[in-house]
Amino acid sequence: MTIRSEPRRRDIVLDPWSHVRVVLFCSGVGVFLAGAARDPTWVETVWLPWVGAPWIGWAAWLTGWVPFAVAEIVVGVLAVWAVFSTLSGASDVAAGRRGVGNALASFGLHTASTAALFAVWFQLAWGLAYQRAPLGERWALPVAAQVGASEAEVTALRARLASVVDRVNASYRAIHGVDDAGWATRPREGLSVDAALESGFQALGHVEDLGPIGAGRRPPAKAVLVPDVFGWLGIGGVFVPFTGEATFNGAPPGWAVAATMAHEKAHQRFVAPEDEATFVGVLAGLSSREALLRYAAWMTVRGQLERTLYRVDAERAQAERGRLLPGVVRDLEAARDYWAAFEGPLEDVAQAMNDSYLKANGVEDGVVAYGRAARLIDAWLQTPRGKRALSGR
Repeated sequence: MTIRSEPRRRDIVLDPWSHVRVVLFCSGVGVFLAGAARDPTWVETVWLPWVGAPWIGWAAWLTGWVPFAVAEIVVGVLAVWAVFSTLSGASDVAAGRRGVGNALASFGLHTASTAALFAVWFQLAWGLAYQRAPLGERWALPVAAQVGASEAEVTALRARLASVVDRVNASYRAIHGVDDAGWATRPREGLSVDAALESGFQALGHVEDLGPIGAGRRPPAKAVLVPDVFGWLGIGGVFVPFTGEATFNGAPPGWAVAATMAHEKAHQRFVAPEDEATFVGVLAGLSSREALLRYAAWMTVRGQLERTLYRVDAERAQAERGRLLPGVVRDLEAARDYWAAFEGPLEDVAQAMNDSYLKANGVEDGVVAYGRAARLIDAWLQTPRGKRALSGR
């Protein structure tokens, strides 16, 4: 006679207080950092040179020699481990080998303590860069609260956008020698975009105050191995402070990739806010001797100013777009077509997550900050160096 017995329960013995202690410790560190970071001088003179810069420098040195993004592999391994652990726990519960309460408690405790550790690690390694004094303040730029707030400012904005369109067209001709090369602009054979960008940042450091940390060289930015993931999420690039890597989606048109690389390499230099990273990336491109980078930078400037003018004078903004060379229009359409192929709910989810992340780090308007680069760019174009750049000198 065979007697069927119920499967033996093997609930995991939980030690909740060890997880609680981790969370409390991390919370205490977080409160201290939040209080100290209210003083931008402390951030600039204590945290940045003594904590943030050494960590990013060490992490970048450790991963810089690897030709692929270490962060991408780590994320993949963690994702597989998380899925396996979840399925294993669910299987144990379904088979009666483990109680539902025990499984949920274990999941909650491990998630809370792990999240707390990563949050503190992020803030110590790079996150406090969001608390630096605004770049416009550090550089004494005449940043307006709103570009084009008066008729006089709108008139000036029209003139600057017209000059920017001239620079975009001139940069395109400098690359191709014609008004339409017949294909989307890409790096010339043998060009190292990253090396050219590094030279641009070095040149920028001689004329603008990037500080001793921002002016230093950084390891190469890395294209992700699975660019379609970034495509579906609507992501051009990500700086990963845990590994010190600037990663980017290498699938869009080459000129757009160059602009993304400049943005992420600005993040590598502790330029945290998105508008500031876009702005510093633009200046690095304009400081480069490479025509592709200057073209990518002027294309970014054009997009920022055109969107700003469109809100107050749509007719003039459209007229300036109509002055773009056919090849430039081809480049814009190539970038638009690439991203249009990935539009979907995943992009919306990623956008919402990025918005929450930015707001949690003190960026009050979240993803809207990407468009605020127009304020910094417009202010810089009014400086002597900006005026020289607009005139093509």
